[in-house]
Amino acid sequence: MKNFGFVRCAVCSFVGQVANCDYNSQKIFEAVEYAQSVGVSVLLFPQLCLTGASCGDLFYQGVLLDGAKKALLEIAEKTSETDILFAVGLPLSFNNTIYSVLAVIQTGRILGFVPVKNNLSIFNFEVQGVYDVSALFGVNYSIPFGQMLFTEKSFTVSFGRDCIGDLVLLANCNPSFAGEGFNNSLKLSFKSEEKSCAILSVNSGVGESSEENVFSGECGIYSLGVELCKKDFLDLAMQGKDIFEKTSFVFSDVDVELIQNRRLSRHVSLPDLVTVNFSLELEDMFKSSEDLVFPVLKEPFAPNVVALTDPEKTLLEDRFYFDVINMQAFALAKRLKHIGCKKVLVGVSGGTDSTFALLSCALCFDILNISRKNIYAITMPCFGTTDGTKSNALGLASALGCSFEQINIENSVKSHFTDIGQDLDDYNTAFENAQARERTQVLMDRANQLGALVIGGSDLSEIALGWSTYGGDHLSMYNLNSSIPKTVLRKCIDYCKRNAGMFASEKINELSDVLSGVLATPISPELLPADKNEIAQKTEEILGSYELHDFFLYHAVVNGFSPDKICFLAESVFCKDGEYTSEEVRKAAELFFKRFFQNQFKRSTSPVGAAVLGVSLSSRSAWKMPGDVNSKLWLDFFQN
Repeated sequence: MKNFGFVRCAVCSFVGQVANCDYNSQKIFEAVEYAQSVGVSVLLFPQLCLTGASCGDLFYQGVLLDGAKKALLEIAEKTSETDILFAVGLPLSFNNTIYSVLAVIQTGRILGFVPVKNNLSIFNFEVQGVYDVSALFGVNYSIPFGQMLFTEKSFTVSFGRDCIGDLVLLANCNPSFAGEGFNNSLKLSFKSEEKSCAILSVNSGVGESSEENVFSGECGIYSLGVELCKKDFLDLAMQGKDIFEKTSFVFSDVDVELIQNRRLSRHVSLPDLVTVNFSLELEDMFKSSEDLVFPVLKEPFAPNVVALTDPEKTLLEDRFYFDVINMQAFALAKRLKHIGCKKVLVGVSGGTDSTFALLSCALCFDILNISRKNIYAITMPCFGTTDGTKSNALGLASALGCSFEQINIENSVKSHFTDIGQDLDDYNTAFENAQARERTQVLMDRANQLGALVIGGSDLSEIALGWSTYGGDHLSMYNLNSSIPKTVLRKCIDYCKRNAGMFASEKINELSDVLSGVLATPISPELLPADKNEIAQKTEEILGSYELHDFFLYHAVVNGFSPDKICFLAESVFCKDGEYTSEEVRKAAELFFKRFFQNQFKRSTSPVGAAVLGVSLSSRSAWKMPGDVNSKLWLDFFQN
């Protein structure tokens, strides 16, 4: 199976002995062997781990320096059968100067030495140029010493805080202080996002001298602002383990393809550095999606709260949904102020999209200090309308204090069918779309009568799938929900239900009950006749789960992944508990890509709407793609 752009990385801080190079080299060898057993490709150890960082003036002693060189050569020889790229810290004397360096080793060879910075005054870290130090080790191949970029055919590795490579390896030997771990993790997460990279960070462990300081062996991997894994010896102690018998070791798969896609979109270029080439066998990294060690989110548009617990988790989620609805309200407020308009119309169906649009309008009018009576909630029942959705629409308008109108379009549609010769019993595309277009015509004309703006409710998921009628609900004068996917929109409504007081001071319970009813209503355009007053046309039975489609949408548009990688990620998170089968995931993905390409023509003429989540399919400012593009390359993935 392909590796799908992933590289398994690890960091390790072991309990060494100060100045005992033989003991420490054995610990390093054991860690490399373990890393090999769990499929790691890149492994980082702390600075000066071969000698310990607490040796003080012993670093000036030739005995220690020679012992470190001898131990390093033994490590290289003993690991000649592994292709893991790993970095080991040691002191190195060169040109009458002592450096703290990381020795980069693979398949029994020392690929190079990189000087690294620390707070110990003994060491220098400034090196001008790159030198061959193979003579110091008596080997018959070149060993470069200096600042370098290690390059594999699919990714790059660098060392130090400049964050040059796709993978940035930060080896430390810093004392640990109470309360510092959380802040350091935040800093590294932010740094990985700022520099568009993955950061492997490790610190010296409890084997260091405790005469003056304590070292807790912090280990962590961070990628594009996300903490993938973290551990230190304090964690081991809290688990009741003997920290002097344990090793702090964490590993995770890192998505270097995503890192490179992000760097490409941000125009990040590499500086001119000496490069050292190496190669890894990554093709057989996974036997199935269950082997992936990476936090794949089921709802990638929602905030990532995997590493949090309550109350922080709930607070962050609620703040996100609060921001979404208020930003929508601000966007509409700016539009209304610009055109000097004080009235809006919303076609209210009793479903989620129009409900959220109406809620945003209510907040907008509060911001502008305009009476909510200037918000016209208009329901237009026809063949597929049920009592439940009609009740939702009326109850919502009442609870929000909006003006409410019911305009039955059934006779208008029947008259139109007579004009064009459409059989009333033929439920074809024309039967469905005529209703949607009639509703849009009513809204546009009524808006002209009132001097109002027609607010659209089509969400990002529907826009991606083209699930709208061209010239019907595809059109509006301003589309509030254009950047909100269905999964986030439903969570926003749930937030509004739990915080109904922000909309209604008198009818809080009434509004909360209505929103509960909206969320319980099956998603439907209601364009086919109802079955005994029950919704007969259910969108997710036709298209598949919006949960899956939003997942596909995010990874296709935001991350730029291929269909086979998207299916691999979906299977890793949706199939492990039997929620969906692999066949169901792939079938839904094929439908998504077919409809995504087929319906670009609708997006090319879509109404304006602010990109509240930073994601948009607007052909003017965000997603630029011709409507007649050939989709064969993407759909070919589903033919195998």
